[in-house]
Amino acid sequence: MLRQEKSKPLLEDLKQWCDDNVTRTAKDSSIGKAIRYTINQWDSLVRYIEDGNLQVDNNAAERHIKPFVIGRKTGCLIRRHGVLMPLYCYTALCRRRWPTIWSRLIT
Repeated sequence: MLRQEKSKPLLEDLKQWCDDNVTRTAKDSSIGKAIRYTINQWDSLVRYIEDGNLQVDNNAAERHIKPFVIGRKTGCLIRRHGVLMPLYCYTALCRRRWPTIWSRLIT
């Protein structure tokens, strides 16, 4: 209900602004690309207003994939039981097997 009251009017204003300005901007400009992207993704953008189970952002997903992205970029390898494994795999294993210890280590 709160999303309907607070977010919906703001998003309606944003949609109107995008529709008004889409023809005034060059397709290759940064603002033109942003406006066109917003219009093309509009249905996905406003879906969270209708479904209270959906999150407004994707921060949780970003936090979960961050170790893999960092590990992939750094290429850190460790030896465990005679096998080389990427460090991010090892940290993911530790997080699953020993969550209480892991939470103490990272805080």
